[in-house]
Amino acid sequence: MLKKTSLGWGWKLPSSVFFLPFLHQIWPNLRCIHIVRDGRDMALSSNQKQLNYLGPIALSSDELILPSEQRSILLWERLNLSLADYAAKNLPNQYLCLNYEDLCNSPHTSINRLFSFLDIKEDSTAYAAQIKPSSGVGRWKQQPENIKNTLASLGEKALNYFGYTLPKQ
Repeated sequence: MLKKTSLGWGWKLPSSVFFLPFLHQIWPNLRCIHIVRDGRDMALSSNQKQLNYLGPIALSSDELILPSEQRSILLWERLNLSLADYAAKNLPNQYLCLNYEDLCNSPHTSINRLFSFLDIKEDSTAYAAQIKPSSGVGRWKQQPENIKNTLASLGEKALNYFGYTLPKQ
């Protein structure tokens, strides 16, 4: 979805991670806002469109035969770490990572961080009031221990990197 603002324009498209180096070459001053959601929730979502169209590109043949939720968290880890790694090396002052759960739990703080990053001098109250968490936040917590542990193990590197709590083993 392309969004025109007074600051410029932007879009939300997960496959953009593959094109970030190209986009950065074309627009060296671009700013990247990375909203990351807990991969365990993503893996257990009924919406697996990203897995269906990006999985065959990003996962190995051995990974492609795993159960859906395992493939999904592997894809989540690979894409999100790839973006964060590129940004750390090439966009140190042009990259902002926000956790979706933080945005939902502390909308004022998160919107203020976003506005500061974009140099927007505006009150965040009206924007923060529009933040409504999805019903799937924390769905992974309702799963049996074996599923929680498997997802945590497969996504451990990214879960740690993005500040998500892992179960005690």
